[in-house]
Amino acid sequence: MKLARSLVRRFVHASRALVPILCVVALFQAAIFRQVPEGWYSMLLGMVIVGAGIALFLEGSNEAYFR
Repeated sequence: MKLARSLVRRFVHASRALVPILCVVALFQAAIFRQVPEGWYSMLLGMVIVGAGIALFLEGSNEAYFR
């Protein structure tokens, strides 16, 4: 249970780090191309997967170095 809470906390932290990147991409897309990209849902899914990967990496690093 402690591990699950820690992973959720790390995922939220990673998601907060990815939000500015997502905003820059969305603003660029809206300002320059003025259209929604095809397959935007797959990009969103990719961002979730990247967030999960960062969370797992941070938790593994924490376990390896500090425990």
